[in-house]
Amino acid sequence: MSGKKSNFISKRNVVASWVPTNLEEEFADEFKHVYFIAVLLFSVILSVYVATMHRSVSGGDNGELLGCACELGIAHPPGYPTFTVLGHFFVRFFPFGTPAFRVAFMSGTCDALAGVLVMLSVHRWFLLESTLEKKSVAQAWVGSVWPSLLAGGLYSLCPLVWMYSVQAEVFAMNNFFAALLIYLILRFNEKRSLKLACLGSFSIGLGLTNQHTLVLFALPVVVWSLFVGRNVLINVRAISLLSFCGLVGLTPYVFLFTHAKYAPLGSWGDTSTFDGFMTHFLRKEYGTFQLYSGNDMQQKQVLVATLRYFKQFLLDGLYIGAPLMLLGLVDSVQARMRNPHRSPVTVIVGAWITYLLVFHSLSNLPIDKLPLFLGIHMRFWMQPHIISFMILGKGLKPFLERISCWKAQFVIPAVLLILFAQVGINYKSMDQSKNLHVRDLGRKHLEFLPPNTILISQGDLVTNSMRYLQRCEKYRTDVLLLDETMMTYKWMRNNQGPRMKKWKIKFPNELHSPNPMANTYTMEEFLAVNGRNPKFPVFKAGAWLGGVMGRQDSGVPSWHTVPVGLVSAVMRKGRDMSNEEWLEWFNKIDLFPQEPDFFAFDDRTWEWLMRRIILEWRAKVGFRFSNLAVEKANALGERAWLDRAETYIADVLRLEEIAHGHEPKTYILADLYNALGMLQVHIQHFLTSREEIIESNRKIAKFFALYVEKSPKPDISSSQEASLVTFLQQNPSYDQMIIPKENLDAQTAELAKEKAKATEPVSESARSSKQSKSSKKGKKAKDPNKKKRKNAEL
Repeated sequence: MSGKKSNFISKRNVVASWVPTNLEEEFADEFKHVYFIAVLLFSVILSVYVATMHRSVSGGDNGELLGCACELGIAHPPGYPTFTVLGHFFVRFFPFGTPAFRVAFMSGTCDALAGVLVMLSVHRWFLLESTLEKKSVAQAWVGSVWPSLLAGGLYSLCPLVWMYSVQAEVFAMNNFFAALLIYLILRFNEKRSLKLACLGSFSIGLGLTNQHTLVLFALPVVVWSLFVGRNVLINVRAISLLSFCGLVGLTPYVFLFTHAKYAPLGSWGDTSTFDGFMTHFLRKEYGTFQLYSGNDMQQKQVLVATLRYFKQFLLDGLYIGAPLMLLGLVDSVQARMRNPHRSPVTVIVGAWITYLLVFHSLSNLPIDKLPLFLGIHMRFWMQPHIISFMILGKGLKPFLERISCWKAQFVIPAVLLILFAQVGINYKSMDQSKNLHVRDLGRKHLEFLPPNTILISQGDLVTNSMRYLQRCEKYRTDVLLLDETMMTYKWMRNNQGPRMKKWKIKFPNELHSPNPMANTYTMEEFLAVNGRNPKFPVFKAGAWLGGVMGRQDSGVPSWHTVPVGLVSAVMRKGRDMSNEEWLEWFNKIDLFPQEPDFFAFDDRTWEWLMRRIILEWRAKVGFRFSNLAVEKANALGERAWLDRAETYIADVLRLEEIAHGHEPKTYILADLYNALGMLQVHIQHFLTSREEIIESNRKIAKFFALYVEKSPKPDISSSQEASLVTFLQQNPSYDQMIIPKENLDAQTAELAKEKAKATEPVSESARSSKQSKSSKKGKKAKDPNKKKRKNAEL
């Protein structure tokens, strides 16, 4: 009986035992080939990236990150110090291209290295299983190198990864650190040495200084490593060394302390104090563990987002990825069942599942509300793609090991054919080498502004495009770019305020808020202090923050904006530009940049949003010109003004219909139809024959009918336009003008009086008197405002 028991124990010990493996010695010749192929893969991937790389700024955070890299500023939370410092190195010492291209080259290098690490990781995974299952060298070669090459190549050249490898973004560097961590855990599984564990700890620390999503890989990796390597790692010396290496990796965060007071214009936060640093590090201003600072937390989108991830993986893996990944999962589970104590499947698949579940649980971007939000969300799928493509490569193993020797010669051309197909299918859509749209957007915002302008901006795309041009290319640095969102933070006044002395900026209180509260100032109060000096004219890019937050008057009731291109001049209500002054702006050549091609950029891209911005502002300028054309035509008796306005509006409408004609209700399309209808009403007064007036009325009926159809206004069906449409449709041969001549003359005279009053110069005595009255009114209104602030505070 005792002999049987002893025999059972000895068998159990054999199964549970772990012996270090030295794959480099056992497969020395194979590793020579693999490293050579890895160098070739890196060279090919980087060459493809460089050929398709952005030559200038792109959308999203790109402009802000580039601005920080050029001037060693502090980026938005959590700061990205490693990206900033390394990007600054490339800007200064890489000798080719614009600053944007130089930092993009850094990103491309990181993702090319990530692809190589994916290949080397799959290769090691195969060889480890080959040693455990006693496979021959020939079987190990066929079953490891080429599937490994396929996994690494498909990963690096899939559309999602490729897109962020050709621009300056933090995701490529995160891909490198995530792939490095998986590679190191495979190495640790072979030897389980303290040296490899320390290298992994350092890599985790350094990777977290770039992007915090790495922690979703790091946590399961650390837990698994401490468990399987407990004999080596669970002691005072080892824990001390691991902690030290992790802290050394985190040292780039010292940059946030050292550069807090130096931070140039456009830098975020106040990291000079411990509290300020922790606020920045933990992204408290966005909400820790949240993607953005909105309130659209989607608690139930885990399943939806995960399904969308696999749908994207289908596209990125050329549709062969899904079945191969399933085969790879099955093969990996079977391998673990055969060798439970030596297989790395637990930690690799565990990190993959942890990322998908935890990230999709925490992500608060409403991906079903706007396709652009889905595009932003998708950037975070590159990290789990590393493991998905590793499992994809693993799925080829059982197939390749079973084919006969004469068929093995077709493995290499088949793998290369798939990789060439990945490049060929996606090259045109991924080629951004001629994409200068975002640069042109920023340039057209700045180009025509008067010297020493104060430009208040809103929106990442608009603000960051200008920030890159100012901070990196030193274009129009005489313009002060004020991000209205950044004004809502207290550090804006304290840290950035001293750098705005040239423009004599004064902040009325600690921070900006569209809704009056304690220790805040509204935009109305800010403009009252900073908007009256003609040496520093104020312009607006984008909407007022109050308007974005739903304020009916946008929080600036005493001010209005006059569109003069992609920006608006900010003026006190009751004042306006003269027609001649506005026409000087309107007649400038190339006032707007070229719209991005509708068919080249879908609604998940920043170029789609840029096209919408351009068309929206072209429409605003068109509406202004239409009003001016009506006024000029009636005053001078010249129809050419109306024809020019009609051509301008029709051109914008054509582009808008291509882009957004499928939307059932949209204000901009409705307003364009309305403008064409109103212009036609005034064109009637230059028509001479009955037939021309009848045709004009048919056009009016058509345009106003489309206006009523497209307008989102709830009471549009009872509007004057709707009544007019009904009347004209019932009377198709109506031959009278919509507005009689005498009524039009009276309207024209009244409008001329109001215009003259709004544009006439105000004497100094009158201005002083007006300011005195307004200050008295302010004093009278002081108490109720104070009460409102108290209520809001409570």
